[in-house]
Amino acid sequence: MTAKAFIKKVIKSLLPVGVFVYWSGYKSSCFFKKNRKRVEAVAKSFADERSREVYFGIIRARCGEGEFADFYTKQTQYFENEFFVYGDDEFLIDCGAFIGDTIDDFIKFVPNYRGVISFEASPRSFEILKNRYGDNPKIQLINKAVWSGIAEVNFTDSSDYDGAGNRIGIKGEQNVINVKTTSIDALELREKVTFIKMDIEGAEMEALKGAKNTILRDRPRLAICIYHSDEEMIAIAEWIRKLMPEYKLYVRHHWHNIWETTLYGVI
Repeated sequence: MTAKAFIKKVIKSLLPVGVFVYWSGYKSSCFFKKNRKRVEAVAKSFADERSREVYFGIIRARCGEGEFADFYTKQTQYFENEFFVYGDDEFLIDCGAFIGDTIDDFIKFVPNYRGVISFEASPRSFEILKNRYGDNPKIQLINKAVWSGIAEVNFTDSSDYDGAGNRIGIKGEQNVINVKTTSIDALELREKVTFIKMDIEGAEMEALKGAKNTILRDRPRLAICIYHSDEEMIAIAEWIRKLMPEYKLYVRHHWHNIWETTLYGVI
């Protein structure tokens, strides 16, 4: 553990949790005020009024000025909504597969799917994923992190199986391992990709950069988590609109707290 991380941990243990909640909200408030024009431009680009309501509401909640639960939807994340229509030729790229929960939901909504490629960087989660779906010939499992290219990175592997904390890490943190990365474009797929889902703990932007050619070629539906940072709440929508203005963008929030705000895109 680095000295900076140790000091932060000690301070956090001594002060009330409310102090950190307040400080987090204050930082978010400053960030969104500074980037007000970007926020307004992103909101204006959404395809429905509900997305604008959710987006502004979640931003207020991130700033400590509202409740995340007010915008919670019970619809199944990624696949259940009013803007995605499925056929019998669906091919999913699942970035952040964990132990297969996304695959479970995908199969429920698209039982006659054509194929799935699932990425999971955590060795422990991947073992469970492999035991569950490793024998399915329509599903390819890849034990790598999704990134903008082929490399090796530090990865914080959570000590439990709730999926929290599995992310590109910082050397010196606890449970940091070295993992290989790849990009979606590096797969050089001949298959037409119809759906890309990403929930990879803040690596979404880099992963999208590494999927640029695939997105331009196949124009897949997109379900990208944007809740991991204030910057991602703005930048991911900006990037998609710049790459392909034809995308219709939507936002929905799928949990009672800060987790699971998802940006959806469809052409």
